[in-house]
This record gives sequence, structure tokens and C-alpha cells, in this order.
Amino acid sequence: MTRRAGFTLIEVMMSIAVLTVVAAGLISVQALTSSTNRISRETTIATEIAQTWAERMKLDAMTWNTNLATTLWLTDSAVMNQWITPVASSLAPPPVRSFAFDRYGRDVDPTGAAVFYCVAYNYTWVVVNESMRIDIRVYWPREGTATLAACNVAAVGLPNQYRSVGLPVVVRRTVLP
Repeated sequence: MTRRAGFTLIEVMMSIAVLTVVAAGLISVQALTSSTNRISRETTIATEIAQTWAERMKLDAMTWNTNLATTLWLTDSAVMNQWITPVASSLAPPPVRSFAFDRYGRDVDPTGAAVFYCVAYNYTWVVVNESMRIDIRVYWPREGTATLAACNVAAVGLPNQYRSVGLPVVVRRTVLP
């Protein structure tokens, strides 16, 4: 009896099963990589927003000479040690300096539908009436949770629903000669 060249049905079925297991593994790795890349991109954008607000606070502190009333965002010392949302100021020069940002890190109208990232901050005196520490927090919704309908500082304390990035900055009063 002569043996014919080729594969048996069992060999073909086993090779298909092995290829299916390998393909399923590759697909799950791809999904995990995609999710991780999205989270990394969101975190990078949030860090850039926090840096932007740190610079805004430093710029605002340059107008602080005798009291906080001369500043745009540091004016309310009654809310020290509490998370607050920056107040939109008509004194802020263009471009619009908002506390709400879209998915790409661009300032947007806080009441608009494009809000994805929000900023909140908390400040404490380092030296009373001389310097203060400002903790800036940027937060955004986790995948699969509700989107931000409005920037609400209560979301800062909800780690299961929101991701966040924090950045501390210290500012000093500008002493005029």
C-alpha cells in the first residue's frame, strides 16, 4: 500500500484550533493596548491642562501686590482648603481662559456639550498674605461612566467614576517698590 502525500482531517482541524487560539490572544492584546494608549493620551492631555492652569495661576499671582482682590482667580480666601471651580472672569484676556476643556485639551464653553476635562483647585497659605500653595486637579470621566454634564467639584472625590491628575504650584505676592 502506498501512502499519499497531504494532511489528514485531524491534522487540519488541530492546526485551525491552534491558529484560532493564537488569533484570539492577539485580538485581546490589541484591545488592551488600545485601551492603555487611550488612557495614556487622556492622562497626557490632562497633565498639559494642569500645566496650563499652573501657568495661569502664576500669571494671576503677578497682579497680587497688596491684597487678593487684584487677582482673577485667587480672590476668595474664604474658600481656602476646599476644592473650587475657577470662576469664569470677564477680566480674563483672550483667548478665553476656561476651566472646561474638550477631548483635545482646548478651552471650551463650560456649559457646552464638548466638555471632557474640568479643572478644580484648592489653595492654602504657606505664609499668610505672602505665598500660597495651589493644588490643581484636572478630572475627566472614566470609560463606561457618565460624561461630564457640568464641571462639578464634587466629582474630584469620585475615583470610581473619574480619573484625575494633580499638580501643586506655589505662588508669591508681588512686592511693589
